[in-house]
Amino acid sequence: MQFVTGHDITGQLPEDMNLPALADPMASTVVFMGKRTFPKLYDVLHAHGLPADTPALLAEDVSGPKQRLTRMTVADLADHLRAEIGDAPALILYGPLAEG
Repeated sequence: MQFVTGHDITGQLPEDMNLPALADPMASTVVFMGKRTFPKLYDVLHAHGLPADTPALLAEDVSGPKQRLTRMTVADLADHLRAEIGDAPALILYGPLAEG
């Protein structure tokens, strides 16, 4: 299980991310506050070998009254977040533990 931040203090992807580890399809990774940067992160990880069909879970407003869990692939999640980010706080989980 890997835990990473979705952005640095400037709002961009951190420059010191271990991309080969994060692209490991056998690892499960949680991205904190990464809705805005996940499309770019996905592009970089896919270039490092993360399969497009890796399962992903978008968990929004966790334990709040409007909690929403959405499962899809990492590629579909990146496309979804390119089109619409929304304003709910979220966690992104991808890898084997994200399977339904």
